[in-house]
Amino acid sequence: MALALASAWVARGGLLWLPLRALGRYPAVSWGLADLVYWTTQQAHFPEVVGSRPGATELLETATQTLARTTLLPLAAMLLVLPAVFGPQHRGAIRRLLRTRTMVWLGTVSYGIYLWHFVAIGETCQWILEDRFPESVVLQLAAVLALTLSAAAVSYYLLERPCVRLAQALTSQRALHL
Repeated sequence: MALALASAWVARGGLLWLPLRALGRYPAVSWGLADLVYWTTQQAHFPEVVGSRPGATELLETATQTLARTTLLPLAAMLLVLPAVFGPQHRGAIRRLLRTRTMVWLGTVSYGIYLWHFVAIGETCQWILEDRFPESVVLQLAAVLALTLSAAAVSYYLLERPCVRLAQALTSQRALHL
């Protein structure tokens, strides 16, 4: 979200903070920092939070450990994505890939992918448990992908896009009355 806000700021003529500009120009540095941050989280040995089950030991994180883990992992993810957002948009194989029709479409329906992927995974697992689906990992991944993309596309075209259009129409009507 922070990258999206910063990107919108720059698109409207705002100045980009110098370290972000530098990391955008030199992806290897940004990715190296992402690796370092991720490595740091792995070396910290944060305990897993294990639910109360018979015979299970419950390991709980301290508040400081939780804060560190929930801050450092998103920071590593942000450093991975940052060069794609702030780097020169006309250079590099990754940016060419991100501009392909397929990737643009996936970005368009990405919120639906986020919303529906767990449902698709759960449904596929249920089919496997009921012996209605082969135990081939490739087929399982293909099924999850097909279900996720189908649900994401349907929810985008039938729900998300019409709601955005309605919101824009209501906003523009309200602006006319001001």
